[in-house]
This record gives sequence, C-alpha cells and structure tokens, in this order.
Amino acid sequence: MSMATETWENKPSNERRTERKESVLEFVNTEASYGEDLRIIKEEFYLPMQAAGLLSQEQLLGVFSNIQELIDLNENFLEILQEEIDRAFDQVQMLVFSVGLD
Repeated sequence: MSMATETWENKPSNERRTERKESVLEFVNTEASYGEDLRIIKEEFYLPMQAAGLLSQEQLLGVFSNIQELIDLNENFLEILQEEIDRAFDQVQMLVFSVGLD
C-alpha cells in the first residue's frame, strides 16, 4: 500500500499521534488568529469610527452589534481549550511514565 492511499487505521500510532497534535495546534492557532482579527476590527475600525462620530450609535450597533461578545467568547473559549489541552497532555505524560515508555 502506498503512502498516498494509506488509511488512518494503517498508519503507525506515532504518526497518527503527530497528525492529531498538528490538527489540534492548527485549530488553536486558527481560533487565536480569529480572536486577534476581532480585536483589530474593534481597535482599528469600531473605536475610531465611534470617536469620530462617523456613524450614529444605532448604525454602529448595526455593524458591530456583538463585537465585544465575540471577543469575550473567543478569549473564554481559548482559555478553556488551553486548559483541556494541558490536562490531556499531563494525562498522556502520566500514562507514558507509568508504562515505562518515557
């Protein structure tokens, strides 16, 4: 079986573990980047437009209605996600140590 057609089940466990880790890291990085984009929108667009009075408060709310909620949700989600990743890593380390594979 060629590497191109190799199924997930046929891959060595260390290769599957590496792919899972890379997928999780990509997800975390994407979510962090999304949060940064939200903060840029708030800092570079919403706040200057509000300060300059370019739009009425109603218009601003129409465009940026839940920007702060999204920022807060993203920050909370990333915090919980990181805690769970750390906890999972600790569990794996304990398992590796307990079976003497370290």
